[in-house]
Amino acid sequence: MTRTIAEDFLLIAYGADGRPVYPAISGGMPALRGTVAGALLSELVLDRRLELAQGLITVVPGAAASTGTPALDAFHLTVASEGAPHPPEWWISSVQSDGVNRRLLGQLVRAGVLGREWRFGGAIYPERDPSARAVIRAHLAAALYDPATAPPRATALLALIAAARIGEAALPGLDPDIREDRLGAILRTDPIARAARTVLDDPLISAVLFAA
Repeated sequence: MTRTIAEDFLLIAYGADGRPVYPAISGGMPALRGTVAGALLSELVLDRRLELAQGLITVVPGAAASTGTPALDAFHLTVASEGAPHPPEWWISSVQSDGVNRRLLGQLVRAGVLGREWRFGGAIYPERDPSARAVIRAHLAAALYDPATAPPRATALLALIAAARIGEAALPGLDPDIREDRLGAILRTDPIARAARTVLDDPLISAVLFAA
């Protein structure tokens, strides 16, 4: 089964030791939740199940209600059930949760890509198949250096990596100035990733959006 953008993001956002690279990021684990929600939203828009137009997310008429991918189907159903359009920040704030992340990590465990070990304070997800992360990094590096021919999914993942500020961990070994310059350029062209950055940077954004 093809992995989702959110699953690929989690593979990049977790180190080989099974712990997130996020302790070095000011947003901590909330940043992980928000960016995964942004990844789900990006995939639904790329798949033409949702649409972003005039700054608002709406359901594409006639789009499949279910594709068998639980996290994506649940997000789509949530938008369809709301009955009113909202900006991407609203949906990212609404959908983000540790539960969503745990279910996606569980799928990677069942696929044999990650393991799961229990430690004091919770689970860690050590690497079981190093080739999976290596392939993602190779595709991302190619997309970063040749954005004109990059697949949309790779570009979306790069934008989310930029939003989460994990470029160094995601793409080690690349020239840091070139990496950060190109990640910044990609982020500026992706409104959903920029929305994720807004949510990550302002913990109070949820309260403001839901009060509107």
